[in-house]
Amino acid sequence: MELTVVKQALSGVRWGVFAKSINQALSWVATIWVIRILSPEDFAIIALSDLVIGVFLVLGQLGMEGAIIRAKNISKKQLNQCFTLALIVNVCFFMVVQLSANAIGEYFSNDKLADLLRITSCLFLLVPFSTLNTALLCRQMLFQKFQQFQIGISFVQITINITLAILGYGFWAIAVGMVAAQLLRVIVLSILVDNRPRIDFSFSKVRILLKDSVVNFVHGGIWELGFRLDSFFINLLIGQNALGVYRVVMSLAEKPVAMIGQIVQQVGLASFSKVSEDKAKIGNYVVKSTAIMSAVMFPIFMGLSATAPTVVPLLLGDKWLQATIPLQILCFFQLINGLRMIPGSALYATGYGVRKLLHAVIAVFIIGLSWYCGLQNGLNVGCVIFVAGFLCWFLWHIWDSRNLIEFELKVYFKVLIIPLINGTFMYISVIYFDNIFPMEHLIYELLGKIIFGSFVYILIAAVFFKKHYVSLFHIIKIR
Repeated sequence: MELTVVKQALSGVRWGVFAKSINQALSWVATIWVIRILSPEDFAIIALSDLVIGVFLVLGQLGMEGAIIRAKNISKKQLNQCFTLALIVNVCFFMVVQLSANAIGEYFSNDKLADLLRITSCLFLLVPFSTLNTALLCRQMLFQKFQQFQIGISFVQITINITLAILGYGFWAIAVGMVAAQLLRVIVLSILVDNRPRIDFSFSKVRILLKDSVVNFVHGGIWELGFRLDSFFINLLIGQNALGVYRVVMSLAEKPVAMIGQIVQQVGLASFSKVSEDKAKIGNYVVKSTAIMSAVMFPIFMGLSATAPTVVPLLLGDKWLQATIPLQILCFFQLINGLRMIPGSALYATGYGVRKLLHAVIAVFIIGLSWYCGLQNGLNVGCVIFVAGFLCWFLWHIWDSRNLIEFELKVYFKVLIIPLINGTFMYISVIYFDNIFPMEHLIYELLGKIIFGSFVYILIAAVFFKKHYVSLFHIIKIR
């Protein structure tokens, strides 16, 4: 049983990383191209739209995805009733946004926002299909097949984004591409899991799932609200130009998390659920998953932070220079954000959903307080206070989770300290690269920093932590 789960999980991660790497490479090129064309005001409108639509999209899932994945057995009738309930809720959300779009636009003093909300609210109508079929995909562990199609979906989205941006459609380039990609994703998922949901208003069989999903539903809504407090407070306290800059920074900094974190979270929940009764085994999985994830994410995020003074003017242009410091700071937030997903999935899979909910409530309180206090002194200070507050919450989150999913703090932090030390040496070497090897052209400077930083990271790993990285390599290779 264990070996089968591990093989399926690692296969999902490998294919996910492969497909996501291609997707992210294409997405980086497209995002940078679009950023150079659009203005901070365009990205501010997208951020305001996401502030409204994003929370409803998560609430519209009703927490059912996790409940379906966790269920030991599930019938076709239960799936149909889940679909029907989600459809009713999301149609209501769609109508609410359609009717209130003008009022929301007036509240945020943006006359273009209303039309954007009416178009992006169409995503609500896709939620019942995507939620149900994503859960079935995870239950059947069909990660490999789906990731193959995901490359094509991303290519279509990128093509739409770039084409409309070049033609001068501004923020519509991002919105239309996003809606088209979600529609294609729903179609692909339906084909892969071979599920054709039917309308069933009896709801007699869905109550059991709702008991399990209610915590996940509230948890997801709280997190989405917390992660959108930034847009609300930045728009309120600083203005839409700063909000546009922040949105661009987050769109760049969150890409590695989107590539790795989403895969680990989906695969992890499915895997943890299959061995949910053995907490010691889950604790072992959490530590090993964290070790693998941190070995990848520390060099990526610390490297991006260190090279930001070169990346921003070279790739985005001089009009985005004010994004440099926020990008350097928020890379560390995304690093922590990616790591917190693994123990969170384990808590829910092992039946500690209420405790996970408590963690989310505390996190949102700290996030809101950090942004409100920090933004009083500008965007850069706001980012610093936010990251510091989130780090404090993360440390408490791990400390409180250690007994529930049975892992030792010493072992857990050891797998974090090693890449942290490695990354710190790499970070310092990149920062001082200009003093050692001054270069005239930014592109040569960036390539030099990447090569030099990679060399330092590998050297430190080989000399001081060879045993740790060899063991990680064997975990992936042998299993």
